[in-house]
Amino acid sequence: MSEEATSELWYQFFILKVLIESGGSAEPYHVKKRIYEIWGNKMSSSDLEEYEHTKVVRWENRVHFARKDLKRQGYLRNDSHHGVWEITESGRGRHQEFVDDLRHGFGGVNG
Repeated sequence: MSEEATSELWYQFFILKVLIESGGSAEPYHVKKRIYEIWGNKMSSSDLEEYEHTKVVRWENRVHFARKDLKRQGYLRNDSHHGVWEITESGRGRHQEFVDDLRHGFGGVNG
């Protein structure tokens, strides 16, 4: 049995973090590369598995779902150029909420 996969909330946190570090926007390749640099050594075996039918690695797939949810919630722009992920002001606020939750050891990305 595989270890538990990383929560999508962690990926939401990392996407926002990387976009802020990158000046507000970045290409998906850069975002995923940076997430792997930050979190790769903490990923579970489940995170690193490939989906048999698509050969996509689970953690990368979860990053795309996290990005879709961030867009739906208004934390990423809907009108960015194709191939660019861009944070909104409310996305910056959401990132700060994640940081505050981590400092206090509850809620946010710990769920």
